[in-house]
Amino acid sequence: MRIPQAKLILLAFGTLFLTGCEELVVTLEIFFWLLVVTLETFFWFKEQGLGWEFLGFLVIVLVIAILSIMVSPSSGRVSKFEVGSMIESEDGRISIAVAEKFIQRKDSVYLEEFSSIDDAAAEILSKHEGWLGLEGLNELSDAAAESLAKHKNWLNLSGLKKLSDSVAESLSKHKGGLQFDGLSELSDEAFGSRSHHRGGLVLRGLTKLSDVAAEYLSEYEGWLGLGGLTELSDSAAESLSKHQGGLSLVGLTELSDSAAGSLSKHQGVLELVGLMDLSDAAAKSLANHKYDIHLDGLTKLSDVAAACLSKKSGKIGYELKSGKIGYELPRDWVARFKQDT
Repeated sequence: MRIPQAKLILLAFGTLFLTGCEELVVTLEIFFWLLVVTLETFFWFKEQGLGWEFLGFLVIVLVIAILSIMVSPSSGRVSKFEVGSMIESEDGRISIAVAEKFIQRKDSVYLEEFSSIDDAAAEILSKHEGWLGLEGLNELSDAAAESLAKHKNWLNLSGLKKLSDSVAESLSKHKGGLQFDGLSELSDEAFGSRSHHRGGLVLRGLTKLSDVAAEYLSEYEGWLGLGGLTELSDSAAESLSKHQGGLSLVGLTELSDSAAGSLSKHQGVLELVGLMDLSDAAAKSLANHKYDIHLDGLTKLSDVAAACLSKKSGKIGYELKSGKIGYELPRDWVARFKQDT
């Protein structure tokens, strides 16, 4: 029994139509699935006496379908290979055309591969409602910053090595998270602008923080990621204690008793996973911290310090084998810590 030629043609067009849908992104996983279906179909048709003929025809159809998705300008998708050629022709700049293509379909362009952006393109991208990863940018004009400030979700600008006061002032109006992991320094005036921002601020590139900057950040409300700091003065710790929201200080390997006393007043989750040791006085102070705290880096703890932490308010976080964060009651955390060490 043979399938009429007309039915084979309809099957081919149907396959091309389905695989050409804009919402279907061909990946190795999907291709593998199609291959399995093809083989299953082949064995069924082989029983009908049409095995090899049908398999050859279907393989040709699948190859044409995949190629049509990668090269078709009407599909609305730009493959990574096309993006690469676009980067070369545009000299690494996000143009209006690139921005519009991203707005049409966010998985069609790899924005993190671009190093600069046109002002008009920034205005277009400001309308994007989701996460905006522009960590490839190494420069940002005042006009572009003013436009991106209208974006209302997480904005990653970790490629910037410096931030002018005017750009900082514009981005302070941004209503969403801001990430600047590439900044190793920031003027006190720029910190003043950042203190008006709300929605999450990550500055992992900073290794030191002036007392003036810390005072500005004390007015900030929201998650504050300062994981790159390797030292913290007692005065800066006192200022940061007034900050409301999560505070990450994972880069600190030691903490003075005075700084611990100040941070115990902090209102929010406190990450201190870089600390390897904690004095009895510091442990007693941190036990008064009323929110969750992370102390995964500790390698030793005296009986006095352990007894203090076991009475702490809130929970103590620790990293699970899966890499996720778990939380335990202080007494349970102390018991596990003693058992592990």
